[in-house]
Amino acid sequence: MKKKSILFLLCFLPLLPGMAQQDCRPYGECVRKADSLYMAGRYKEASDMFGEAFRHEGCIQGQHLYNAACTASLAGDPELALDRLFKRAGMEPDWYNDRMANDKDLAALHDSPRWKVLADTLAARKERIESRYDQPLRRELADIGRSDQEVRWAYLNALRESPRDTLRLQSLVKAMQATDSVNQQRVYRILDERGWVGRALVGDANQAIWLVVQHSDLSHIQRYLPLFRQAAAQGELSREAVAMMEDRCLVWSGKPQKYGTQLVKGEDGRLRPSPLQDESRVDAWRKEAGMPPLVDYVRQMNSTH
Repeated sequence: MKKKSILFLLCFLPLLPGMAQQDCRPYGECVRKADSLYMAGRYKEASDMFGEAFRHEGCIQGQHLYNAACTASLAGDPELALDRLFKRAGMEPDWYNDRMANDKDLAALHDSPRWKVLADTLAARKERIESRYDQPLRRELADIGRSDQEVRWAYLNALRESPRDTLRLQSLVKAMQATDSVNQQRVYRILDERGWVGRALVGDANQAIWLVVQHSDLSHIQRYLPLFRQAAAQGELSREAVAMMEDRCLVWSGKPQKYGTQLVKGEDGRLRPSPLQDESRVDAWRKEAGMPPLVDYVRQMNSTH
């Protein structure tokens, strides 16, 4: 879904404080179904599926409320969309989104008096929180993250709209490779000079660091993996993101993976996990990293592939 980092449609559901006490797998399954419905343009069904997910009150995550607001808006239910945005604002006292006004999915909300109240509330938060940021570094990371995702969305949209237009797809792949090369050098410099940059310094713009490095070659992923492990331990990065990097290192080194995040296409065209370290323990490891069971993950990836 476009409101979160697509990562070639890999769907993240990290565990948040309070979630470990209950089984959030049904919630995650509903969210993944909602994402798939959104991608298919079935906005009313996507919005209803988010509603099913939110029945699991203790599992709700803010980014999913935002995504759900977008589906409700596109489905012609602006009041429900606003309810979901206000709920996120209440759940996350430091949340704001300075690009929300330009989000076309939410355009139907702009005439509501509640929209202005929400916009004013988030603008005040932005001013309060960003006053302590390293603004030049934040702008640089935001630019890196934006360019990383824009070229990938262009590729995925082209793949969906004109899958046989090989010249267009090849051109976009080259553009993606060129963008990655530039962004990687920028991020490597930041990491080498400053280490992991936390949210206290740049807000959520720091997620661009992981986005770029996970597209890198094996040597750079291995080089920076300790920093990402430390960031996850401090709550700055999801454990699932680190698990993906660890699996990628193992698979690219010719070794069995631990978490089953790396998939390959079989002769039947279906995605399946690369060899596993221990099939009997993989779901326990995935649960520790905040991921759904492997069978659910593979099913979801095949449904969006």
